[in-house]
Amino acid sequence: MLNTGYPRIWLALVLSSVVVACGTTSPSSTAPTASTTAAPAGSATGQTGGSPAPASTPDRVAGWQGDLALLIPGMERLHKDLYHSVDKQTLADAVAELRATVPTATDDQLLDGVLRVVALVSAGGCDAHTGAYVWGSGSYPLDAIPLRVWLFGDDVDVVAALAPYQDLVGKRIVSIEGHPIADVIEAIDPLVPRDNEQTVRLLTPRFLLIPQVLRGLGLADVGSITLGIDAGDGTQ
Repeated sequence: MLNTGYPRIWLALVLSSVVVACGTTSPSSTAPTASTTAAPAGSATGQTGGSPAPASTPDRVAGWQGDLALLIPGMERLHKDLYHSVDKQTLADAVAELRATVPTATDDQLLDGVLRVVALVSAGGCDAHTGAYVWGSGSYPLDAIPLRVWLFGDDVDVVAALAPYQDLVGKRIVSIEGHPIADVIEAIDPLVPRDNEQTVRLLTPRFLLIPQVLRGLGLADVGSITLGIDAGDGTQ
C-alpha cells in the first residue's frame, strides 16, 4: 500500500458490529457515542482535520486515484453478492465520477463520495454490514462534536455531552450552521449503510456529529460548528 501522505479511509466491509438486523422494528438500545474532539493529524497536503483547501500534488491525486481504483475490486473480494442492490455499471460509474473530481475536490468531499459509493451497495436494504464506518480505526483525521444525540421521531435530541456543554442535555437541535435539521438529515441519508429504516436511524446521529462529513456536503465551513438549539420555551 502506498504511503503518500494523503488521508486514508479504511472501510469496514461485512465486518461491522454497528448494525440492526434485517426486519428489526426498533433501534438498538445502545446509541453510537460521540467522542471528544480529536486533534487531527496533519497530512502531507498541509491540511488538518480535512481542511477544504485541496492541494493537487501528484502524490495526493495519485493516492486518491489509486485507492478509488481498488475500491470495487476490494468490495468484490469481500462480498459474496456485491450487486444485489445496485448493478455493476452504476457502481462503476459512481466511482469513475468520483475519481474525475479528485484534482479539484476537497478531502472532505472525497470522503463523502466514498461513503456515498459504498452506501449504494446496501441501498436496497438488508446489508448494513457493508459500510464505510469512518469513525473506527484508521488514519483519516476526523473530529467529532462532543455530544451524544438520538432521533426521537423527527427530533434530534442531545442525550449526553462533554464539558462544558452539559447544559445542552435534553435540548433539541433544530439546525446546524443555519441549515434546518431535517435538511441536514436528508443530505446525510445517501451516505448511510442500511438494513432497514431503523438502521438508518441508528447510524444517522453518528454522521451528524462529524464536521468533515458536514463540510463535504457543503453544510459547514472550517472552524467551529454552530448548532441551533430549542431551549424548550419557544426560543432558540
